[in-house]
Amino acid sequence: MFQLATHMIREATIDYPQKDLPSGIWDKDGEDYKLKPKVKGEILKALRQYPGLKLVDMAKEIHFIGSATTNMYDDTSDIDVHLIVNSDLPKDKAPEEWQKDVRKFYKDNPQTVAGRHLEFFLQLQPAQEYMADGLYDLETDEWIKGPKKVPLDYDPYERFDSVLDDIKDVVGEADELLGELKRDVIDYKTIKDAIGRMPKDVKQRLKDKMGQKLGDIEKDIEELTKTKEEWTDMRREASSPATPEQALKDVELVKQWHDNNALFKFLDRYQYMRIISDLEDMLEDDEGVTDKDVGEIEDLLGVMNGGKEQKEE
Repeated sequence: MFQLATHMIREATIDYPQKDLPSGIWDKDGEDYKLKPKVKGEILKALRQYPGLKLVDMAKEIHFIGSATTNMYDDTSDIDVHLIVNSDLPKDKAPEEWQKDVRKFYKDNPQTVAGRHLEFFLQLQPAQEYMADGLYDLETDEWIKGPKKVPLDYDPYERFDSVLDDIKDVVGEADELLGELKRDVIDYKTIKDAIGRMPKDVKQRLKDKMGQKLGDIEKDIEELTKTKEEWTDMRREASSPATPEQALKDVELVKQWHDNNALFKFLDRYQYMRIISDLEDMLEDDEGVTDKDVGEIEDLLGVMNGGKEQKEE
């Protein structure tokens, strides 16, 4: 088990601490924690449901990682499982494409264990694992790093106060794009509502305008998708240690990774990642954004029928 000196610990978890690790996941004996056999079995069962690869057989290592390996978690914290795959990935797709496909499959076919959502990830940079707060090997039932417990007076908003300052700049463009998208949706709904009471010659002109607005909405979503990709690249570039030893001992690299990881988690907490991902899914349809999609975007963004549902003075 690797250990870090206390002064080198840089917590990445943005949740307030609990008294202990989640009891629904871990069996505790003194200060020793083992993954509950039922939880381990259900994780492996879920991995075997992926139709593209025999993930359990191909994995050199299967790691349990993330906030649930610490006492810094909440009721919504996922169970994050990373697979270190061998070199036998089929060559018909790049490893990154397999990685993307695995994530998409489990997004479309959600799995839960102990009341928590399962997240699976093909880890193509094994040294990156050692940047985490806790790292548990499912196959050996041994901790590689951790378990991690912090004092109950730990305050994530104090620990990451500089990150919270930075996030205002990071989300600035996304806020503008979401505002533009919301306005375009309101315009689309306003035009659609007007069509029903217009004469035939005017209806066709308004239908053309609706088509133009759908195009504007697609462009808004495409720009938001680019912004999300920039965030993902920023996180990836800040977390590329060459070796496990560097991940454990390079203080500046560790700090940079944890700060960027915390920023990414705040983006998730504030719903940016979920909203943009849901919007992105709409573009994957061959038809592009449709009238039905606009209704879903309306719900997603909280658009209030062109502002007509505001409370009366």
